[in-house]
Amino acid sequence: MGLTGNNIKETPSTKRTKLLSGTDATAYLGIEAQTQAVWPCTRRYGMPNLRTGKDYRFNRDAVVAVLLANAERSTGKEVNRE
Repeated sequence: MGLTGNNIKETPSTKRTKLLSGTDATAYLGIEAQTQAVWPCTRRYGMPNLRTGKDYRFNRDAVVAVLLANAERSTGKEVNRE
């Protein structure tokens, strides 16, 4: 499955805000919770986040931009940004 704008799922929660909780981020991107859980811990993907207490919040637009940039870098091909 390639990463395109068509893979992203809007929910009422993600439409309301630009800051996504971890749960919202996984639903928005259609990924496993374990995948999202390692973003702040490993800092491997350069995923910008905001820590609020013990929880993390992710800027919706920044998450998509980082994932698209990483996909382009790893494949060497431009990713469809629909």
